[in-house]
Amino acid sequence: MTTNIFLRLDNYVSESVVERFQHASLKRAAAVLTHLGDAVLHIPIFLYFYFYCSDNVREFAVATFYSTIIGVLILYVIRLSFKRRRPIGDMPKEFAVVPLLENYSFPSGHALRNFLFSVTAYPFFGIYASAGLFFFAAFITSTRVYLKLHYLSDILAGGALGMATALAYMKYIH
Repeated sequence: MTTNIFLRLDNYVSESVVERFQHASLKRAAAVLTHLGDAVLHIPIFLYFYFYCSDNVREFAVATFYSTIIGVLILYVIRLSFKRRRPIGDMPKEFAVVPLLENYSFPSGHALRNFLFSVTAYPFFGIYASAGLFFFAAFITSTRVYLKLHYLSDILAGGALGMATALAYMKYIH
């Protein structure tokens, strides 16, 4: 019963905010901005970090890579347990990496990856870089709610999972 109330509240909040601010040019801008947080963009950037940057940046790339792998494995287990459909139904083809799993929205893999960076960055680059990445992640992942790819709780859960995974990796494995 509590879960049902929570899901209805989450649906109401996500839809009421999104519907109130729908505008064609804002949707186009959000579609461009949301891709700044895509793995397709992250992979070449982190490969560059690993192969061409200083040891400190290379260690950041490795910590981020392993934290991401662990987080994504946990994320898919959760997704297959909850099987929460996206607000728009099936994931648009241009966004789907693993189509079957990408049609489920809880928790957000996009949020997991982007919030994870703020935690893995802290020991290597300090509080300012970490805080900057945190706010960038919040901005980028909010576009997913606006585009109806996720509910707000998907973003919150994905972000929390990403930060927890990164913290655990940095504390116990790294």
